[in-house]
Amino acid sequence: MRQAEAAGLPLQIDLIELKGLTDAAEGPDGSDLRERVEAILRVNSFEGSGASEVAPDRFAVVRAAGGQAGDLNSQIREVTGPKIQAVTASVPVTAGAVETNMRALRYAIDQYIEKGAEAAAVDFGQVVQKTADDTVKLKGALADGAWTLVYQPVVSLHDDKLHHFEALARFEAGVSPMATICLAEELGLIVELDLAIFARVVKTLGTSARQTRIAVNLSAVSLMRPDLPAAIAALTAHNPALRPRLLIELTETETIHDLDRANRCIQALRALGHEVCLDDFGAGAASLDYLRSLDVDFVKFDGRYIRTLASASREEVLIRHMVNLCKELGIGTIAEMIETAETAKVAHDLGVTLGQGWCFAKPSVDLAYPPRQGVTAARPRGLVASWG
Repeated sequence: MRQAEAAGLPLQIDLIELKGLTDAAEGPDGSDLRERVEAILRVNSFEGSGASEVAPDRFAVVRAAGGQAGDLNSQIREVTGPKIQAVTASVPVTAGAVETNMRALRYAIDQYIEKGAEAAAVDFGQVVQKTADDTVKLKGALADGAWTLVYQPVVSLHDDKLHHFEALARFEAGVSPMATICLAEELGLIVELDLAIFARVVKTLGTSARQTRIAVNLSAVSLMRPDLPAAIAALTAHNPALRPRLLIELTETETIHDLDRANRCIQALRALGHEVCLDDFGAGAASLDYLRSLDVDFVKFDGRYIRTLASASREEVLIRHMVNLCKELGIGTIAEMIETAETAKVAHDLGVTLGQGWCFAKPSVDLAYPPRQGVTAARPRGLVASWG
């Protein structure tokens, strides 16, 4: 892309889905079929190196703009014959901002991998354009602070008393922030976003009641930055007493590959006075490795275990054993997505310490928590854990 831009040569990406290629290549006459197809794609690509199979039988080819998809399809058909159907979509690569262009295109190609060229032929261009627009919008929002925070209570399952709030970013009213957060990760903006949220929560803590505690989500991408503890320490340097009130939830949006390095960063944050929670516990295959290698204060069970939690269910067995494991390791537990009083009681009876969900309160722009009525008396008494 840089070479083409320097030469003033516009590029396009052709997305080619060759339905049936794998089956044909595995047939009696297909020993070198795939190699011949790949050779054609390389010859047609820019500098002979801009072709790749991005998913089974789905290819992306970067080549000079203006190339006719029909010509390329004809070359492929000469090799494959009429049995293999080629579905093609072409997307122009706009000039300027090579790095942003590349990331936006990669993000959009993910959609192609999922949907295939047949769907991409209709909406891939719109996906790329929307990605580019969202990139500009996200950068502007970060620069202008044009986003909001809402706060959801996390409460004791023993007596419904407020324990702390979780801060949740919102970029559009009524729209899940997940797509924006994934885009921030893809564009390399997630560290900037995480620190911006931290800074806003620090400001909120500075003007709120002294007993107020707020948890902030931290992506694994940000965690792996060696300068992260120093950056967070700088945000509270004016008032170190805020640190025990600023809790950190480590999200699994990106897999942590270097657990030793991650744990060193976690311990540096804990040494500052922050308590750390491992979010979405049980969601991935690496969860037990995380528990073995990362020394944290709390784990939050993934909501998929909690939403369908009921007595004598498979989820109950899993949660019971995970709770006991955490107790033996000295780690507290949180259940998210609690939607009913019955679910809250089952979680409490299994030994889960804290709960979060619409059963207690929905996220709100205000740091307020109205306790539910008539629920506490229905629960057996138990131990009360404290975070901070």
